[in-house]
Formats: sequence, structure tokens, C-alpha cells
Amino acid sequence: MINTFRSATTTAASTTAVGILETVALVCSVDLILATSLTAVPSHQARIQTTLNISANVIANV
Repeated sequence: MINTFRSATTTAASTTAVGILETVALVCSVDLILATSLTAVPSHQARIQTTLNISANVIANV
């Protein structure tokens, strides 16, 4: 019984960690895509960077 509970807890923690890492990877790839297009849209750079920073802070606090 203890092993089953521990296994379920470990699985849940692993699933959460994978979800967080996938979200970080998504934010990083969006950041890369936006960074390459910022030269074409410099007026939106500050707004985009603020949004990315907020996303990164939310991920870090999970």
C-alpha cells in the first residue's frame, strides 16, 4: 500500500515537472520566434518582452 501511494505521488510529481518543462520550452520557442521577428516590429518589443517576463515568472513560481 505504501509503495503504491509513493509511486502515485512520484508519478504525479513527474507529470507536473514535465508539464512545467514543456511550458518553459514553449515560452522559449515563442521567445525565439518573436526575437527573430522583432526587427520587423520594433514598436511591439517592450509589450512582447513584458508578456514573456510575466510568463516566465508564473512558470518559476509554480
